[in-house]
Amino acid sequence: MEQARIAKRLARVILATKLVASISIILLPCYSALSQYNDPHELTSRGVISEDARETYRQVVEPCYHGVPDKSADGPAVLECLKLQARREGETLDALYRARISYLASSPDQASRLRTAQKAWLQFRDENCEFIRSVAPRRSADESFYDCVLKTTIDRRVELRRSVGD
Repeated sequence: MEQARIAKRLARVILATKLVASISIILLPCYSALSQYNDPHELTSRGVISEDARETYRQVVEPCYHGVPDKSADGPAVLECLKLQARREGETLDALYRARISYLASSPDQASRLRTAQKAWLQFRDENCEFIRSVAPRRSADESFYDCVLKTTIDRRVELRRSVGD
């Protein structure tokens, strides 16, 4: 009698497992096709931030190359555009940073950590972009520098926006 009851319960568990597996197999391609992300990395918060930053960078830098043959990254027009976009992104990041510090006013420890992180990030950005300038071909060193500042600033802005207060 006891063995029959255990056998029935085991049969139900096996049936339920098969049912769940079957439904999962059927639905998996549907969810996969609907997903806007192609790479499992993109499903992480870090991946979403990097994808968002990449798209934002593309939108911001595109006007700099509009009308430039072969989208080559040199010339005074491109340099001036990169400088302008880097300055604008810097101002946007500054405003966002001040808003996040204000948001964290009720948590002095977190606000202090953000201040420390921002100071370290600014030092990293400056040093890294100077390095990029130093290894770039001489004729495009300034463009490489401002492109680095622009991309790095966008990355930081997107990260800060997504990680604090959203």
